[in-house]
Amino acid sequence: MDQSCQTCGTVPRQKMPAAVAAALVAAQRKTKALAKEGENKHHGYRYTTAEQLIDEGRATLAEAGLALFAAGWYFAPAESRGEKSPVGRVCVTYELVHTGGESYSWEASTPVIPEKGRPEDKAEFASLTANLGYTIRGLLLIPRDDEAAIDQRDDRTYAPASGLPAGSKELEAQFVAEIQSAKSLDALPPICARVDAHVWPTAAKERIKAAHAVRKAALAAQNGGDFGAPEQPGANERGAAQLADEFVAAIQAETSLTALAEFPKRVQGLSLPDADVFRIREAYGKRKAELAGAQKSGADAAAAAARAA
Repeated sequence: MDQSCQTCGTVPRQKMPAAVAAALVAAQRKTKALAKEGENKHHGYRYTTAEQLIDEGRATLAEAGLALFAAGWYFAPAESRGEKSPVGRVCVTYELVHTGGESYSWEASTPVIPEKGRPEDKAEFASLTANLGYTIRGLLLIPRDDEAAIDQRDDRTYAPASGLPAGSKELEAQFVAEIQSAKSLDALPPICARVDAHVWPTAAKERIKAAHAVRKAALAAQNGGDFGAPEQPGANERGAAQLADEFVAAIQAETSLTALAEFPKRVQGLSLPDADVFRIREAYGKRKAELAGAQKSGADAAAAAARAA
């Protein structure tokens, strides 16, 4: 199945089979708002519990010939911790299957936040339950889910962390290095989940995504992966073209001459047709000239300002 995540969302989603889509539409037609059986005694309101959503969702999906289950999950630890901040995220892979045999899969994640009276193990399993509840609510578009259950926390003394994590540039470099050294496609999603635990400026996020795209394409080319088996006619050509596209996109997104200089080394280790190598070199030369020009303009402007002063 296709893997994806919030930060490195470079992998296209699989297309939902027609039978699954039709059954899901039928299930949504029959979905109604649920009674609020839970009660928040501290704030004095009632809410729909995750258990209600799971029970009602299972019945509604089954009536439409669908079943939902967790095919697997993993815990992605956060890089840093603070009071009332996530210690990580639980990332769950769901499968929605139809009685005809077709299926659709995706991944969803939820933060794990321990608090007084709820240690990390309980917080982790609570997040798994919340993840399933939110997934069912989104799948069937059920009005109101267990958001209120999360609201039961007394967050009156909570103050959100300001800005980016300390040493965000170093952290970005660390994540990029981890992505570039990943040994398999399966090693990438856990790294991406850890990236998602942080707030990034747009430029940094794009650089991480570009590193992910290049590494994923390179790993896929090594093991056949997304490009098909070698014996399939035209598979290698299609794979080479896609890999070249990934390199060109990453080069165009690069903002540092130092980092840009690493691309020729990466290309040398791959077997690409001359036409694709030419495209990559052309993009590299153009981007290098752009960055060098911008660097020179900045230096000239600084020199002019110094003379004026």
